[in-house]
Amino acid sequence: MNMVLKIFLFFILFRALIITPTIGQDKGREKEVPSFYVKRLKEAKQTFELKRYSEAILLYEKLDQRFDLPDSSKIRLAKAYLKTKQSLKAEAVLKEIGLHQLTGNDLYLFALTLLYNNKYPEAEQALEKFQADNPEDPRTLRWKKMEIPLRQLLNENRYIVTEVNFNSRFSDFSPLIQNGIMYFSSARPTVPFLKNKSEENFLKVFRAENFENPRANVKVYVTEFKTRYNDGPVAFNRYGTEVFITRNMPKSLFPKSKRQELFPLGIFHSIRKPDGSWHTPQLLPFNAPSYSCAHAFLTKDGNRLYFVSDMPGGFGKSDIYYADRQSHEWGQPVNLGPEINTEGNEMFPFVDDETNLFYFTSDGHPGLGGLDLFVAKNIEGKYVVKNMGPPVNSSKDDFSIFLNPGGNDGYFASNRPGGTGSDDIYQFKTIKRIIFEPSKKSYHGIVLDQLTQETVPNAILGILDKDGNFIHEATVDKNGTFFLPDTVPSEITIFAAEEYFFPYEQTFSLSNPGDTIFVRLKPKPAYGVTGRVISHSSQFPVPNTSLFIYSNNIITDTLKTTNDGLFKLKLHPFTDYTFMFYKKGYFPLVISYSTLGIDTGYVDLGNINLPAISRATLNKTFEINISFMGNTLNTADATLPLLDGFAQLLTDNPSYKMEVRVHTSSRGAADLNLKISKQRAMAVSSYLINMNIDSSRIIPVRYGETLLKNRCKDNIPCTEEEHLQNERTEILLRQ
Repeated sequence: MNMVLKIFLFFILFRALIITPTIGQDKGREKEVPSFYVKRLKEAKQTFELKRYSEAILLYEKLDQRFDLPDSSKIRLAKAYLKTKQSLKAEAVLKEIGLHQLTGNDLYLFALTLLYNNKYPEAEQALEKFQADNPEDPRTLRWKKMEIPLRQLLNENRYIVTEVNFNSRFSDFSPLIQNGIMYFSSARPTVPFLKNKSEENFLKVFRAENFENPRANVKVYVTEFKTRYNDGPVAFNRYGTEVFITRNMPKSLFPKSKRQELFPLGIFHSIRKPDGSWHTPQLLPFNAPSYSCAHAFLTKDGNRLYFVSDMPGGFGKSDIYYADRQSHEWGQPVNLGPEINTEGNEMFPFVDDETNLFYFTSDGHPGLGGLDLFVAKNIEGKYVVKNMGPPVNSSKDDFSIFLNPGGNDGYFASNRPGGTGSDDIYQFKTIKRIIFEPSKKSYHGIVLDQLTQETVPNAILGILDKDGNFIHEATVDKNGTFFLPDTVPSEITIFAAEEYFFPYEQTFSLSNPGDTIFVRLKPKPAYGVTGRVISHSSQFPVPNTSLFIYSNNIITDTLKTTNDGLFKLKLHPFTDYTFMFYKKGYFPLVISYSTLGIDTGYVDLGNINLPAISRATLNKTFEINISFMGNTLNTADATLPLLDGFAQLLTDNPSYKMEVRVHTSSRGAADLNLKISKQRAMAVSSYLINMNIDSSRIIPVRYGETLLKNRCKDNIPCTEEEHLQNERTEILLRQ
């Protein structure tokens, strides 16, 4: 997984093979050697410490031909072999020292090397010796706490694994699916002459359309994300309107030294423009030049960002953190703690919103070798971690998981033998799920709206003891329920916070585990809307219609109507909104709404009439309300989200094509108006193409002033309103 090192911390992060923070001591086997030999050993050590591993290997091998290397040099040679993916040579060097001569971190390195080389019986012997010699070491405690022993875990078979068809001979990893398109990071060449210090191509973000077909269409993702150095992995919000990208933070685009420097990584954030392109990515505030941040993952609600960093104060080489977003500002990073993070490397976080399971990659937790994939569940405030087992995990590096909705299948990357390249993407399907047993004793709680008695999901609860000391944070699920361990004291105070409710504080006296604690929050004065979506033709309710809520042309929330077509939506004060309604089989529809200058309370929007797509409406022209600034789309236009709806319509109906017909008024020269209408039609087409609609399905048509709707021809006096009637955009769907 050599390229994965480069997409995180070039100077610290690699495989389980390199968990080697200290160097073993020599064991008294050195002979009397000449001074030049001592000088060469020092030179080899300095070369190793400069991370010039291939050069260090040549120096050590040359010295080993004449004299027996001291054990400390053999340890460094073994590490250099591991850094250059020569694990069998590393094993041979460590065996020269001998199992009973190795101690501490060097012994643990030997065990991990054997695991990586698929030599499990020998690895177990080395692990048993390490555990006996180091009974209080955290690594010993984790191996002893393994729910399933290593030999039994090797016989587990929970998944069906197959390689995808678009891997290259280079490193491909970190897959994710957004709007039916797979995005992934790859070292496949884009600019052949631009390579990194290891003579490999820098990482870029690629997208694969039709990725399940034998001939997937793979190409580099948008040019706004390309730099001279590493770009990727990426993470999107669920609407595809925000992106978080990992990239290098170089001090200069053109380093002065001949040896190209590799700089820490940072997480950059960008927002999609109304035309589908992206704003220039900006560095998030918790990045710093003295450490790296990478591997972002945004939760479904868009309020919590998980990421990986080697910032000071962590538990290991790289830890997983999260930062919460409130009112568009990011809070301070919070370490996930020692249940997730170890003295090794943890990375590639992923949260399955439907199951509340946390997935990550680690070389510090007990595994099958190299990097392994793990799944964790927060039970009563503490994470319980389990190895995902084979064949998702192997003796090699297995990392960067993505799950499809439902959590039963997904994708990951591995450098296991038999793949196409150095790291390859694999698809998996679960045939036997991992089960987390709930705690037998706990206090059960429900968070309720004080007025309506409806449950309040995702509130934040803090638990204090009677002296006011913080002792626990409770997780409230999407059903408004939470659990407290039976170890909390009999008298506690619960603090609660939720955006639409006043702060809450209440003291409880607890008696029996299993009792229910009711937390009733007082709602703040609310703004909101209600309504019902119905079919324009039949006047019947349209169930499960998607309602997308936009503010400043950015999606801020989404919901679905009930089986009766009803919806109820909370809104923020002093805010302009656009609501876009969409259901497959219907045309999209947008409504503008504002909470500026109105009283609190819910406003009934009445019936929202959604036009159905039928034979009668195909090949029929519909006028849409889209405004332009000159010859480009007006990015401030509140009705612009309508184009998002048409993009989704075309995605759901791959046999449809759409004509974009643009008309102008008669003001100005006729040939100029024809040119303006062409440019405007192309602007609408480009927007849809940037929304991943194939250009062959969008037909821009220019009409200029040739089809006026009224009497306002050349030289006829008309009002501004009459001229604007002729300046219009129309669409026509056809199969």
